Amino acid sequence: MSTSITANSTRWIHTDPLSALWSMSDNVPVNDVTIGPDHKTVIVLDHSPDFATSSNFKIDIPLKDSTTGQMRVVSQVEKTLWTCAVESAFEFHRIVDEIYPDGVRLMRFVISDFVGRFLTPNWGTQLISLDQDRVKRLSLKMKFARQKMYELTVENGIKKTFPNTGSIVVFTSLKRHIDEDIAMLTKHITEDIISRNKIVKALDGDKNFAPITHVQVYFIIIYPVTDDNKDKIYLPTAKPLTKLNEYVSCSVVCAEAGPSLRPVLHGVILKHFDLVSTTVTSIPMKEEAQQGQSVNYDVEVFHPRRSHYFLQRYGLVGPGSKLRVTVNPGDYETVKLAWTTPSAKNRWNQFPRCISALPISPASVNGRPSVCLTSFLLSGRNVMLEVLKHNVHLPRDVTPNVNQKLISHLLMCHAGRIYIHTVHIGNHPVLDDRKLLTNAVLPKPSAPLRVADFASFMKETRLVISQETDVSPASVDDESVYNEQARKQLLRLTRYWPSRLNEAFIYNIPKKFDPLLTLIRRSELSTNDVNKCRECIYSLMAYKDSKEPLTLKTIDCLKFKNPLSRDEQFRYACDELLNHLHNYVNHSARHLEVFNMFLQISGLDRATHVSVQDVSVRTMQLPSSSSSVSTVRSQSPVDTTQPKSRSMSPVIKKPRKSIYTWGPNEKLNLYDYYLERYQKEHLTKWKDFVGRVKAGNKPAILYPNLDLNKASSKGDAESV
Repeated sequence: MSTSITANSTRWIHTDPLSALWSMSDNVPVNDVTIGPDHKTVIVLDHSPDFATSSNFKIDIPLKDSTTGQMRVVSQVEKTLWTCAVESAFEFHRIVDEIYPDGVRLMRFVISDFVGRFLTPNWGTQLISLDQDRVKRLSLKMKFARQKMYELTVENGIKKTFPNTGSIVVFTSLKRHIDEDIAMLTKHITEDIISRNKIVKALDGDKNFAPITHVQVYFIIIYPVTDDNKDKIYLPTAKPLTKLNEYVSCSVVCAEAGPSLRPVLHGVILKHFDLVSTTVTSIPMKEEAQQGQSVNYDVEVFHPRRSHYFLQRYGLVGPGSKLRVTVNPGDYETVKLAWTTPSAKNRWNQFPRCISALPISPASVNGRPSVCLTSFLLSGRNVMLEVLKHNVHLPRDVTPNVNQKLISHLLMCHAGRIYIHTVHIGNHPVLDDRKLLTNAVLPKPSAPLRVADFASFMKETRLVISQETDVSPASVDDESVYNEQARKQLLRLTRYWPSRLNEAFIYNIPKKFDPLLTLIRRSELSTNDVNKCRECIYSLMAYKDSKEPLTLKTIDCLKFKNPLSRDEQFRYACDELLNHLHNYVNHSARHLEVFNMFLQISGLDRATHVSVQDVSVRTMQLPSSSSSVSTVRSQSPVDTTQPKSRSMSPVIKKPRKSIYTWGPNEKLNLYDYYLERYQKEHLTKWKDFVGRVKAGNKPAILYPNLDLNKASSKGDAESV
């Protein structure tokens, strides 16, 4: 690695990162800690002079022209290789921190020039501050702390039997003898691991140390932009992660310091942390330059691999699938799922088959499409991801689950983090188990309920605030008036109200008696409404002399002996209509007119005597307790429990429960009422200390009958 990575200065690569792999942080949570190569990662930044060279990648600086209002490029700046390496390290940290928060995956940063220096004092996911960075850069010495290089904490729950593995990611720029330098570095790493593991074996009694079992080393070679002319630069042989020996696996990746650096880095991150890529396609966004027009964009996000479990299980992302697209450069694949916005009827909580929720991280955090998508989700909305049918061949077990669409995932925000929810597709082992559903014992109603009529009944008895403006002050103070009206309304409508359809006949065929069943429910009837009810009554009486029944359908009614009998249908229909109209007879004078009209036309007035008197509301009155409560509150517990003479006290009898009636105009203070009950129940039974009662205002003697002189003389006699 130029002047910093040579045979004479390889100490930084085989000492500092390895010492970090032996030590762990004390504040790592015990839960969700997996011991694997991706659990501990050391990122090494080459700070050699060669990294100060230009990357030949120019960045345009646009400014808005005040005259034309268009953006124009005013200048260009070039990045150095060191800037590209630092940006890559921060990108590495950003993705890991967003997908694995709270220290589930640990990272440490090392800068190397002629010596190695840790930028982060401990394991964790938090970056260092600017002040810490200045201190680390100014110091030329570093505490290697050899006594702690093998340290393992009890809080982490890691013992010697667990494999202690880790990874090292090196951002460097080699120019000559690159393959030989990489082989030399991996050899030094292997030798150092073996030598340190021997020291750990010698300290077998100390349980705070554990040997390193395996290390994965990633060399990311960054070189300047060459304009497709790579003959002038010596590049190493790129190779995937290959196991060299028992202790070291090595991977070499070459990346140009330009736009292709980021996807190459993403490929390393996905392979190292076992992540996958999902591209949300067809995201509609409005263009600023073209008002009123929208263009579809794509946004790539990263997340753990297990969220693609069902897509892989049913072969939707198998070889040859149109959902899989290779990202070049980067050498990794992404799965394309279409954007689908939910309607108001399809809320996120209507997905009971979400089996997992995993954090995501956008591939381009500063891109306009990514910013729009994340802002959309952080505002509390959600996005469904659809598997387009023309891209895959759906198996027989997989069917559309939302409005003829196959929704496989759901993007939603929780506590400031965006998660991808995996929706179960295909047959569910429990929810779709036919054998379980057939054997399930579910309560079956003996007869259908009058659900629609009950909804209308709830609307009729709904409590609303009175809109009267000319109410006198006296009536405003009387709250019981409105209470009585509401209770009367409820009692009127429930004088006759069968709950099941088999208990009545007319509610099974409501269209035959529609005006009488619907218009009569109004609070006020017009003259036109009364005429419609009269016509319905005359048309119903026409069936009296007809030979046809009211309906030819077999009605399940408990009253019928012969459901198709014309006489039974007509007789029960008249009786039930009379009871139904009787519920509304006290609403108004026209309601009473319709009721009397039905009695006269049907001839039931001669054989039936139905009272049209209004219902009465019974009131329960409570005695006024303000005076008694104030008396009890003014008395102390001692005053309320003064002892009485036994001769004057009556014979104790078991008290009977008092029956209180609440007056129509009475107001009750709940605080005073419950305070009085509490004092009667508890304070009246409370007895004061006898000595305090006898002493009065004087100090009470604790033991008045105790003679200390006799006690002392008795003690002296026993001692002799």
